[in-house]
Amino acid sequence: MRIYSSNANGIVSVAFENPDGSKALIAFNNSAASAPIKVQWGTQTFAYTLPSLAAATFTWLGTQTGTPTIPATSQIQGSSYSSQHGLQTETTSDTTGGYDLGYISAGAQAVYDHVDFGTSVGTVNVRAASGTTGGTASFYLDSAAGTPIATVTLPGTGGWQNWQTVTTPVTSASGVHKLYVVFTGGANVNWFQFQ
Repeated sequence: MRIYSSNANGIVSVAFENPDGSKALIAFNNSAASAPIKVQWGTQTFAYTLPSLAAATFTWLGTQTGTPTIPATSQIQGSSYSSQHGLQTETTSDTTGGYDLGYISAGAQAVYDHVDFGTSVGTVNVRAASGTTGGTASFYLDSAAGTPIATVTLPGTGGWQNWQTVTTPVTSASGVHKLYVVFTGGANVNWFQFQ
């Protein structure tokens, strides 16, 4: 059964729970340089360096302890969602490599579990590309209803792989939450980062 795993700059991963209860993680480095990775399962971690254009498979048994969180101030890859509706991932030409969120239509959303905003954040940066019109991305805590903590305009950049970073203010975000990102219009999103 496939289970959650996240991507990082230039690193693509997929994880599974096997019938015997063991876990398997496959990670691929699609960049031109070797890359250090950190595998986290609950509160347990280990580090590994993946050579350029190489893949590795990790397997383990045991009981997970604790719930890992994702620091909101880290660069969160769009393709690292916990669940999604109305979008797809595609290979990106952005400098970080990996996959971006593409084929986004009005009402599409991506959900990210256990995002830790700490005591507060003031802005969000979003790495986006689009044709001529763009759209918006609204960020919500714990539900896709209510008032968003931020809405960023995703500009027309003149091409679906012409990347630009846009910034907008954030209000009332602290602690650990499920983060919903809801889109209008068409744009590609590679990553976002709160500050």
